[in-house]
Amino acid sequence: MIEHSKSLFEGNAQSFRIVTSLEPKIRVGRRWCGLDLTRTTLKAILKYPYQETPDMLRPDADRKFCIYDEPADIEVFKWLFDGGAGERTLATDILDIADDIAYAVHDFEDGVWAGMIPLYRLMEDDPSAHEALAAKVRARWPKRFERADIQQLTRELLDRLNKTEWARRAFDRDRDARAGLKNFCASLIEEFIVAVTPDDRFEMPAEDGNDVTRLKLDLLMAMAAVWMIEAAEQETLRYGQRRLVRDLFQGFWENPQMLPQRPQWKEVKATGLSAFDKTHLSDGENKQSVVWRAKARLICDVAPSLSRLEWWSSRSTCRRRLGQCRRTRPRRERRRGATCNRRRHAPVPIALLRACRRGSGIAQDRALLAGRLRIRAADPASRSSPPSPPRRRRRGAREAK
Repeated sequence: MIEHSKSLFEGNAQSFRIVTSLEPKIRVGRRWCGLDLTRTTLKAILKYPYQETPDMLRPDADRKFCIYDEPADIEVFKWLFDGGAGERTLATDILDIADDIAYAVHDFEDGVWAGMIPLYRLMEDDPSAHEALAAKVRARWPKRFERADIQQLTRELLDRLNKTEWARRAFDRDRDARAGLKNFCASLIEEFIVAVTPDDRFEMPAEDGNDVTRLKLDLLMAMAAVWMIEAAEQETLRYGQRRLVRDLFQGFWENPQMLPQRPQWKEVKATGLSAFDKTHLSDGENKQSVVWRAKARLICDVAPSLSRLEWWSSRSTCRRRLGQCRRTRPRRERRRGATCNRRRHAPVPIALLRACRRGSGIAQDRALLAGRLRIRAADPASRSSPPSPPRRRRRGAREAK
């Protein structure tokens, strides 16, 4: 995205773009207004009420913003704040802390359930576990945890589990452990809600390191980061996901006629390069380095809207167009009109792909569950091809027998 548009892709800004223009619900003249939300609602979802700037392209820059450097997004942003500077509202703070509580507690619950967060080691004061947790929080929030006793905070956070047996052994998912984990996480949510609403009035936790509620939430987030997000298998999975996204973006860039939103592409193509794009054209004739912001932004708008099945079928098509897909399956399967999935070489019937494009997400899930498309199998048995019909013997062989 940076190479082809000198711009960024940011999740918060993309969400704002979806609800204000991309979602096809309300149209006024030639402009789509997305979900046509009120000013109060739109201001509430602006966690970072800032506009994208060229300085954010630096690797060390803070890339948190909610408004792309796009005319349509800037127009809505100016309308929200009457042309003034953006600012967070009370509703934004409430959504922000609610989001932190929900993610921190439920990520902790999922990590313990999956056996990834070693709760029993923290309960037994394992030095290596506490050191890993302390190193993470001090690296991520150095000023906030500068004077904090991290091990004591962890003990206070897990204090309710001192008299439980299931928390002092590896999580085995028996009935007592499951009930205990659910009840503990529910009590954590209640504790955090009470802490941010003293006397039934909302109070945002302070960021200066003196608020115990904020520190406990950060500890829960750090547990998920150390033992779940930064685990080796998760890093490997994310590497493959990034490669998939790059392949898909490059395929759409080289072959924009494959974009599902063909009317939008025709508009972009008819408009051509803007003055900004022409000032960043490369001197050589390498088309990979051409800057075309409208085209790159259209691809970024299309990619997140694709379903899981459409992602894989589009990536397969893109790789074939780019000459990166090897023909490893028998010629007879290719004659049958099956598309290639390079990772598993599982044939995807074209009729199924067309049906799923016309259908809803439920139809796609049913197709996946029915075994018609095997994208990622857990064991070798599930990766085997479906049984083929018995082959007919030749007439001569039957007579000879």
